[in-house]
Amino acid sequence: MKITILGCGSSGGVPLIGNDWGSCDPSESRNTRTRVSVLVEIGEAAILIDTSPDMRQQLLTHDIRRVTSVIYTHAHADHCHGIDDLRSMNWLMHKPIDIHADAHTMYELVQRFPYIFKNRLALNLDHPDDQQYNNFYKPALVPNIFNGQFVVDGIDVIPFEQDHGFSKSWGFRIGDFAYSTDAKNLDEHAFSILTGVKVWVVDCVREAPHPTHSHLSQTLEWVERVKPQHALLTHMNHFMDYQTIKLKCPVGVEPAYDGQIIKC
Repeated sequence: MKITILGCGSSGGVPLIGNDWGSCDPSESRNTRTRVSVLVEIGEAAILIDTSPDMRQQLLTHDIRRVTSVIYTHAHADHCHGIDDLRSMNWLMHKPIDIHADAHTMYELVQRFPYIFKNRLALNLDHPDDQQYNNFYKPALVPNIFNGQFVVDGIDVIPFEQDHGFSKSWGFRIGDFAYSTDAKNLDEHAFSILTGVKVWVVDCVREAPHPTHSHLSQTLEWVERVKPQHALLTHMNHFMDYQTIKLKCPVGVEPAYDGQIIKC
């Protein structure tokens, strides 16, 4: 399994608009962060988690030409508003893309992007002659709603609910890899699913407590409990300087950076 960190920044990215670097050193390239997303590649499968507003640039930067499926963590804008650029993947692959989300997230996507889904939900989604598949003037997406463990490209995905402050998000376990962005708290069920993971990409927006995200000391407590071989912090804001935070992390834990590749 190959995991590419496409983006590890908070909702505004780093730097913020206005060239605001906060505490981050602009000369450290790993402090430049686009909005959070990862690509998980297993065999022929290329599974994208979230379509951030920076997705187009992320796919260009890392020369990604295949996305076989997309999984959504939740419906917040920094995780899904790049959805329109999936049509470029349709062009490249000459076929539709399966997307997977819980019922609430799928509802939000349909409400916000009706031009993408109009007429799709009423069609035979497996019909090869669907005109939309031929033109790709808008994304050709096949919606799938998960409710419990599900299969993506033949690969088992185990979702677990996360407290996101005023809402909820989903974490995912795929084999020995787990992804937990946008989590304020994790319950015992989540920790039971995380048991035994080897690589964990986990939320850590800043050092001070935050109303909707985990912070450094809490995230490190979670990592100590789960004990993955490798933990990477994500969704970091402009006060999370790469070198400063790295010095505060124990062995096996580090801030992620855009473009980082991990083998699991």
